[in-house]
This record gives sequence, structure tokens and C-alpha cells, in this order.
Amino acid sequence: MFTQDEEDAILDLLQQNPTLTSHLAGDWPCRHAHQALAADHDPRAPESRVNIVDASDNDLGKFQQEAAKAFPPRNTHPAMESLEIDWMWRHPPGEDDNTSKIEIVACFCNERLRGALDRLGAECVEVDLSHLSSTTVYTDSDFADILQSGSRWVDIDLFERDVAGPHTAAAILERCEYLQRLDIASCPKISSKDICAILGTCETLESLIAIDWSVPEPVRYPRIEGADPVEVKWACATSLKWWACMITVPRPATNNSEEHVFTNNGSINDNNDVIESHKIQRQVYRKLGELTRLQALCLGRLDDGKHRAKKSWVQRQSLEMSLESGLDELKCLRELEVLDVSYLDHRIDLREVKWMEENWPRVETVTALFRTCSLLVPEARTWVKSHHPEWISPGEERDGL
Repeated sequence: MFTQDEEDAILDLLQQNPTLTSHLAGDWPCRHAHQALAADHDPRAPESRVNIVDASDNDLGKFQQEAAKAFPPRNTHPAMESLEIDWMWRHPPGEDDNTSKIEIVACFCNERLRGALDRLGAECVEVDLSHLSSTTVYTDSDFADILQSGSRWVDIDLFERDVAGPHTAAAILERCEYLQRLDIASCPKISSKDICAILGTCETLESLIAIDWSVPEPVRYPRIEGADPVEVKWACATSLKWWACMITVPRPATNNSEEHVFTNNGSINDNNDVIESHKIQRQVYRKLGELTRLQALCLGRLDDGKHRAKKSWVQRQSLEMSLESGLDELKCLRELEVLDVSYLDHRIDLREVKWMEENWPRVETVTALFRTCSLLVPEARTWVKSHHPEWISPGEERDGL
């Protein structure tokens, strides 16, 4: 964080410049934000928003050089030397440049700095830690300190910050009263119980993202394990709209042909391991069924359809998504529009796709329904092609499925 001298320098900078709304140098689009705020908005008004940018790149391109002519680079001002603040251009589509919706998106602020920003009418509501300097070593505690510096986080992005762990999760729990979006993709040190605790605490959460489509190895994803979610009452049951998180359940090792017969015939397998697995799965389905406003359910590695499916990517210990295992517990997800079962070792067959049509009337996209599944289900494939061709994802069309 900052030394006392650095804190004083930052405070002096803000206090000596009462009209300062942004320090811009490093990325050309932000000039518009500065011009709009400086020209049209009182920076001390409560509704004003401030966008502060990290301008640590000394090797400026032509657009940055153009911006630097108007606004001196950070490294020319000693008070800004250690102010490392990331940026994200948040200009809403369809609006002109004179927008007052600019917000700080990531800030290493502490009580003193936040107090100064508050006097300028700035409110730090989004933190994106995915673009922090790759040359600096950060720890789980560092991320926790950053999150502790804010109190009204709406959006927390920890994408590819794989050192984030229990300290970060604890900080999220303490600061999630207003949280709407959480991205913890590629943060495997955030545990199943941590995720469930967040789901059980955050009443405003709308999006949970714990799967990274750009990373092929699912071992890097955080996940919910077994019956952990069953033990927690989800505070976000009526707010969550987007679920992208793997759920692992114990499943016995059974060869595909045996399971195929079991699924198609709907017969009862007296294998105790199968019975126990279905019991746990039904409990998990029942829990997911509480998310009555859910619009997207992504349970496996997101498949972009551009690469051939690899067996090593298949999640064997996944929900079966079969009626025998409890799929019918999801009948209340009437607002569901997207289902992604990429690389799940699922057991979706003809009965299941007909059930989906009847119970999920809004479903428009089903990703990797057959492409990454190891079973041969010709009847289901034929029915989907005839009744819901939109459920055939691009990768399946290319593969001739």
C-alpha cells in the first residue's frame, strides 16, 4: 500500500486541485471522460463520478502521446509516482460523451485516500484486479486489503488472480452487501465452502462467474463440491440470474454402455454408490431450483466450439442432468434462457430434452448438448434437430452432429 509520505502527497494533490476530476495519461479514450466531467459536472456534486487511470506505461503509442500533450503523464508528477490504479472504459453504449456515469473501477484506496475521493464526490463501486501489473507479486492478503478498502462494491473481478484464496474470500464476505457481479474464474484457492458462504450472504448477487472459457484445464477453476450448497441457505435465491460455476458430485465409475441402458430404460440400479450419488445430486438440483430468476446455467467448461473436444477436459464427477438423478427438481427455472453443459459427463437423452422443452419454455441456447458427451443418443439428436435446431451449437454443426 502507500507510505505516509505517499498518502500525504496524494491528499495534497487532491486538496490543492479542487476541480480535479481525473488524472488522464496512458489511454486515449479517457480524454472524453475528462472533458465531459470537467465541462459539464461539478466534481464535488454527490452524483458525480470520477475515473482515475493508471498511466504507468512510459512507452506511449500515438494515441497516448496525443493524450499526454493535453494531460501530463503520471511520472512527471512526484505525487503520483506510487498511485497504481487500473482502469476500464465504462462508456455506456448509445450515450454521448457527456455522460455522468463514469465511475472508479479499481482503486488501491485506504481510509485517508477514500476520504479525499469522497470529498470530490467519487464512489468506488467496481474493482477489477485482473489487469494489475504482471511484474508485481501480489498475495492473497494484498487482494483482501484492497477489497477491505471499499464498502459498496457492486462488481468484483478477480479473473486469473490465482493467488486469491481464503483471505480474499473473507474480505468479499465482509464487503458484499451491494455486490451484483463476482468473477472468480481461475481462482482455485477460493474453496467450495467460501463460494457457498458468499451465496449465503450476498442478497443482491446477480452473476457468479467461476469458469474461464479461455483456460482449457478445468483443474484451475474454483468449484462447489458435493453437498456443500445444501448446508447453506442462499441469500441470493431471488436475485441470481447468471450461474457459471462447476459443481462436483461423487459418481461411481461405470462404463458408458451400462449407464446408457440405465438412462434410456429408466430402470433402477441397485448399486449403492449410484443410489447415494443420485441422492446427493437431487439435493443439489433442489438447491439450484431455488434460483427462480436464473437466466443462464453454465455447469461445465465453457465451450467456444472452435476446438476438438478433449477427453481430459471432461468433468466425470459432474451432475448427470438426467431425470433419474433429479433433473425434475429444476422445473421452477421458468426464466432459464441459456444452458451450457460443455464437457460434462452428462446423461441427457430423449426424455430429458423433451422435459426441457416442457419445463423451460424460454430456453434459446443449449451449448455442447452432444458435442462433448461420450454417449451415443441418436434419438435425442434426431429430435433436437427436428424440434429445436437452435439447440445445436456451432461446434456441433461443424462436427456434423
